[in-house]
Amino acid sequence: DKRDSGILKPLTALTQEKGSWLMLIVAFIFSFAAAVGKKAILHSSPLFFSFFFFLVFNVIILAGLIVLNKMSWRHLYDNRKRGAWLGSLLFIHVSSHGLAIAISTAVYMISVKRSSILFSVLLSWFILRESHIKIRGLASVFMFLGVLLITLLG
Repeated sequence: DKRDSGILKPLTALTQEKGSWLMLIVAFIFSFAAAVGKKAILHSSPLFFSFFFFLVFNVIILAGLIVLNKMSWRHLYDNRKRGAWLGSLLFIHVSSHGLAIAISTAVYMISVKRSSILFSVLLSWFILRESHIKIRGLASVFMFLGVLLITLLG
């Protein structure tokens, strides 16, 4: 929106929007998690660590959701086909992630993985018919240029 524009708007959003602050915290945590995950993979096998980590992580999250009454066993049962489909996609993702990070530097692998932003923006435009595609497209191009710089100059 024009009234929200400005080059410093993303920085001021940190003080005005809780979601922006939380995403900054998540990015900070993930920056350590990638390096620690790489170290763990070096001391284990890529697939074993990846599957074990995601199994433990997902069981903890699921237990938390059930304890907080955000999810029920009935809901899981009713959506078992969708869950199997999404679980299959997660299996492919975890396998690819573990193998890719094992054969490359964590920073390079994660930066290439983040290039998926281009596909996300294009799909949101084509499928979801999102608006403001020019500014989102421009932002994703800048992010992709960052990926290229890290890859080429690193």
